[in-house]
Amino acid sequence: MLYRDCPPHRTAIFTTPRVGRVGSTALCGGLLFLTLLGSACRGRTSHPTSHEEGAALLQQVLLARSGTVMQPAALPALSLELDGSTPLPLYDEAVDHPWNRVHQALYRHPGLVSRTSCQTASADAAAHSTSTGCASRTVPLDPWPPSVQERSPLGDTPSLLASRDVLHLAEPERAARLLALMQAASDRAAEMAQRPFSALLFQSDLWERFDALDEAARQILRNRQADSAATAPAGPGKDTADRLLFLRDAVGRLLRDVALPAAQIHGLDSNLPLLASNYPLLLPGFPGPDWVEIVTRSRSMPERMAGPIFEYTRHSMVAGFRAVFRRFIRVPQEAGGSAWLRRELASEPVAPKMPPGTRLVILQQPLAVTKEGQLALWPRTDLVELRTVEAAAEPGLQVGPPKRLSELSFDVLEGQRALLRQAQPASAGLRLLRADAPFPMGGSCSPQPTVLAPLRAVCMTCHGVRGDLVFGAMTHGPQKTRVLADPGLPFAAVRDEKQRRPEFKALLRSF
Repeated sequence: MLYRDCPPHRTAIFTTPRVGRVGSTALCGGLLFLTLLGSACRGRTSHPTSHEEGAALLQQVLLARSGTVMQPAALPALSLELDGSTPLPLYDEAVDHPWNRVHQALYRHPGLVSRTSCQTASADAAAHSTSTGCASRTVPLDPWPPSVQERSPLGDTPSLLASRDVLHLAEPERAARLLALMQAASDRAAEMAQRPFSALLFQSDLWERFDALDEAARQILRNRQADSAATAPAGPGKDTADRLLFLRDAVGRLLRDVALPAAQIHGLDSNLPLLASNYPLLLPGFPGPDWVEIVTRSRSMPERMAGPIFEYTRHSMVAGFRAVFRRFIRVPQEAGGSAWLRRELASEPVAPKMPPGTRLVILQQPLAVTKEGQLALWPRTDLVELRTVEAAAEPGLQVGPPKRLSELSFDVLEGQRALLRQAQPASAGLRLLRADAPFPMGGSCSPQPTVLAPLRAVCMTCHGVRGDLVFGAMTHGPQKTRVLADPGLPFAAVRDEKQRRPEFKALLRSF
């Protein structure tokens, strides 16, 4: 059975700037939650299929239709507000700066999100007497509490957790607004060289939308190709796909305009040393000799079936190969420390288990597209997920005792653009999320931004209460883990895959 604490009552429970549609059926139970999560993880994180899509379709996707012309709006006439929100000071303190306004135009979505409601376990008034409402109570998640739909405000949410729904960007009014703001942002591109971290952050957000627009257009064309025999194919038409491709290429040109030279990116400071000093209890001595980086050789299909071997993480795949996810393990000295771990992984075991007290960390380092059109690794980390292995249940018990959410050993450090853009960012540019912070179902394995649950409940769903397995519950196909010997391998594996992909080939046409 799954347990959590009720989140404190609040109006804005998750600052998601963009969400898609939410189905009308509420989540009815923990079993359904696990089923949905498993299906989503399998569907969205399977190994990429062949990049060959047919010459006709590939040509349509690479180039927007020559007859498609979309005109920008008159910039002075555009209100600062969009769907009831004003831009956030993400890349510049001035909210009306074109870079901030482009983010608002690209990511603001007036959709709905679904979150779990606070389920009262007892009518006893004393249960509500704590300063944090019901945050100190243990509340079962099975059956799952009824969902609540709320409009979500614009917020500084990582693009990894963004909705992939971008069809609304092709609507004439939104598209005209976006084109005008992107032109204004391009006019200010020269500032980027003096503000390199703002440049990297802005480009990263543009890149995510470029890929989302590309995929949306590609899917429309696939569907229409499959439905070519039908007299009236359902869904968006080719004109919508053409508008999406037109916008995609406009985003690509702006992405090129704000790109930094490779030499400048490589010379920027890392924030890894700052992580240990700002979060010494979570990351003692990181990175250091007690922390061992690991890598996994994986297949997406059973070994008896044909399928490629890859050495990037499922998280990088979900991130569209625009980020590298690195994994580190710190085994406590009383359990043998790093020497024990190296011996344990020498034979590349399939499902290694870690002793109690072990810290497991996965961190995200985004990629950038350089001025030369190459891929480079960011010097900074913008997302860290941690867990500590707990001791096993007492002998004879099937499961351990019920736990409060606040007692589970899962934590997330989430990057904040206003901090990460600084030369010496406070708290290394990341903030520690609350145990009950609303988090997309599926986490970074398969984020679903329109369905939110308490953070540690999401982590526990994949990693269990103890978190002792190196892998999560949603791994598929053979996995073999070893100590990383080549520090450049995680980046090289993601870079090489991204360079093979059709959306990146389309992007390079702008360089």
